[in-house]
Amino acid sequence: MSNSLTLFDGENLTKLEKASNLLCKSSLVPPTFRNKPHEVMSALILGYSLGLNEMQALLEINVIQGRPSISTKLMIALVKKQYTKCKFLWIRDTEKESVTLTLKLNDDCEGFTTTWDIPRASKMNLMGRDQYKKQLMTML
Repeated sequence: MSNSLTLFDGENLTKLEKASNLLCKSSLVPPTFRNKPHEVMSALILGYSLGLNEMQALLEINVIQGRPSISTKLMIALVKKQYTKCKFLWIRDTEKESVTLTLKLNDDCEGFTTTWDIPRASKMNLMGRDQYKKQLMTML
């Protein structure tokens, strides 16, 4: 038997709905959540499943094309929480317009490296999107 909170029982669901309705009216939540209680509720539920408090969930979970997505900052924090000896190396090359990330979970492993650049983003049809035009290096 689990002692964890069940979000979908009557009392908790009612509390979650009330909180979502209040929070969506706040200027402290990101614009994508304002006046959208259902999106707030979805972010809170996802945040709860990741061990986040309410404000962490609303500030670090983004809605992208109708789907919740955790921020890079949160992703790194979750990995570091699980793997305390992990190391991240970010290389931002503004001349090549690329970002390379290397992740090593510990000193004994080879690690994982990935690079995002304009050709890769173009293959995924991302370059025409608004945020890629506004802040390319952040989006890569």
